[in-house]
Amino acid sequence: MRDHPMIEEIERHGYPVEYLDSEESQGFDFYGTELFPGDDIAEIGNETIHIDNLERFLEDHKGFSFKTL
Repeated sequence: MRDHPMIEEIERHGYPVEYLDSEESQGFDFYGTELFPGDDIAEIGNETIHIDNLERFLEDHKGFSFKTL
């Protein structure tokens, strides 16, 4: 099964320059999520984590366990 055409294009030629040079982009978090102005982030030590990835980071790297009662 083939990848999506855009994925194949990125694998062949890399990310489009306009994507990487986006003036709005503030970089990437620990998991590679692109950060934009207004995004909620957590800073833990030297790591920046997008709020959507915080639970994953705490489970993976800090030994936290989240459960529903």
